[in-house]
Amino acid sequence: MYKSFSNMDRARYALPLALGLALALSTSGALAAGSGMPWEAPLQQILDSVQG
Repeated sequence: MYKSFSNMDRARYALPLALGLALALSTSGALAAGSGMPWEAPLQQILDSVQG
């Protein structure tokens, strides 16, 4: 019915969970920020023109 997690089971899942959480939290700021590169403005103008 009920199986408790041993210390070995917890250790096996703790590292991937911690790494995944750290990766998810560290990339959220990078995705939201623009890079400000010189080619972004012309590409944005083309995109706006195509989309209407």
